[in-house]
Amino acid sequence: MRIAYVGCRTTRERNARGKGLKVYAIDRQGTWQQIQLLDEENPSYQCLDCTGRYLYSVHGDGYGVSAYAVNRTDGSLQRINRVKVEGRNPVFASVDLQNRHVFVATLQGGSVHVLPRRGDGGLETPAHSYRAPGKSDDAVSHIHQCLL
Repeated sequence: MRIAYVGCRTTRERNARGKGLKVYAIDRQGTWQQIQLLDEENPSYQCLDCTGRYLYSVHGDGYGVSAYAVNRTDGSLQRINRVKVEGRNPVFASVDLQNRHVFVATLQGGSVHVLPRRGDGGLETPAHSYRAPGKSDDAVSHIHQCLL
């Protein structure tokens, strides 16, 4: 069985109809069955840590990044915590190869943030942040990704 984590836009400002972060089980025939729905606002991009035991989700249009523990039996999620980053509209997250930090790019504000990971998979507030010169939270920048 494979697991898929599907995020979507949920807010009226985006004319969205999504309900939050969904977890699907996919069987060998390719049939998708929803096994969980977490009521989260704009969970627009997800990534797993290097072990596959933790999932991180950015919350588009806001300032939040959430951490979840992945249930090893069925792939369902349990929320650990949520932290705030400076720079509106986080759009991308990635985990470093040492599994110690989560890097988050924000569209408005043009910033990249380095969030330390705790032993339980949760996130701490940013240890380092970089904002592209001349950018503010009201400007659309070109920082969409932070690949390592």
